[in-house]
Amino acid sequence: MDHHFRIQPDRRLATFHFHGKLTVSEGADLFLAYVREPGFDPLHAMICDARGVTQIEASFLSIFTRVARLAPQLAAFREPVVSAVLVNSDTVFGYVRMLEQILDMTTVIKMRPVWTEAEALALAGQSGQRFDEVFAA
Repeated sequence: MDHHFRIQPDRRLATFHFHGKLTVSEGADLFLAYVREPGFDPLHAMICDARGVTQIEASFLSIFTRVARLAPQLAAFREPVVSAVLVNSDTVFGYVRMLEQILDMTTVIKMRPVWTEAEALALAGQSGQRFDEVFAA
C-alpha cells in the first residue's frame, strides 16, 4: 500500500496520493488518519491523485457501509468542501462516482472525479499553480 496525505495550511489544502491496490479499509484508514492529524481543518479543499491506482477492491455496499461507520468523523465537515479526485481510468472514475453519490447524500463533502490536473486544481481553488509543485510542497 502506497497511500498518503499531506496537509498544507498555507494553501488551505490537503493532498492525497493513492498508488497500487486500494481497498475500502485502506481508504477509510487514511481518511481517519487525516481527520486525526493535528493540522486537520475541515474547511481545507482536498485533491486526491488516484492515477496510480491499479486495482480497487470495493462494492457499492462496502463503500456505503464504511461511510456510515465514519459518520462521527464526517460530522466534522459542517461547511461544503471540495475533494477533487484525479483519475486516468474508467474503472477508477466509476468507483469515485459511487463514493461521490454516497457522500452527496450523507455529507457536505463534494467529491468530484476529474480527468485533468487543471480541473483538479481549479475545483480545489488552486488555479494558477502547477500540479507537481502542489504535491511536492
